[in-house]
Amino acid sequence: MSFESASGGVQSSAEDVCATVGPLSIDQILAAAPCQSNELPLLIKHYGKSSVKGIGSHSIPRTDLFKGGGCEAAHPSNSADSTATIRTRKFLTNRLLARKQMVVDIIHPARANLSKDEVRDKLAKMYKVDKEVVFCFGFRTQFGGGRSTGFALIYDSLDAAKKFEPKYRLARHGLVEIKKISRKQRKERKNRAKKVRGTKKAKAAAAAKK
Repeated sequence: MSFESASGGVQSSAEDVCATVGPLSIDQILAAAPCQSNELPLLIKHYGKSSVKGIGSHSIPRTDLFKGGGCEAAHPSNSADSTATIRTRKFLTNRLLARKQMVVDIIHPARANLSKDEVRDKLAKMYKVDKEVVFCFGFRTQFGGGRSTGFALIYDSLDAAKKFEPKYRLARHGLVEIKKISRKQRKERKNRAKKVRGTKKAKAAAAAKK
């Protein structure tokens, strides 16, 4: 495979570079691939075939691959403004828990990932609801990147969300505050609960809070 330069000349591909000069690092191949074909013999003549067989102190320095003009390294853009596609599947309306639940697929080829806040914003616009009632969790990025999958819940109201959502997810959204108890108090509560059985354990714990 060959590439055409802006000046009209034919540029060598990464395959041609490997075949001509032997094994190089990925960065070096990327940098050498756009070079014009008539410049490659000069590089080999300057460094010699034997000096570029390994990746080490005798490899061609990356900066030297740019000498002679016309060489560029093409790298993918990682701009934060890159678009991402959100799709939902396995949609279910759960009347008992007053919510809609779904699996969310995010396709983000030019980004590492999307924040949950961004996903909540997009889902709120898609389903025309308030962002406060949208909860996202369990996202996993597939090996190699570019695609993530997770779950989303959209409650009918904020009161329903506060009733059914676990406290740790409510705390993430700032809807509740979890009070931290000291280690000593937790141990005292545990030991008090040991002395009683059944439902009385909850009463003993409540007495400890007072």
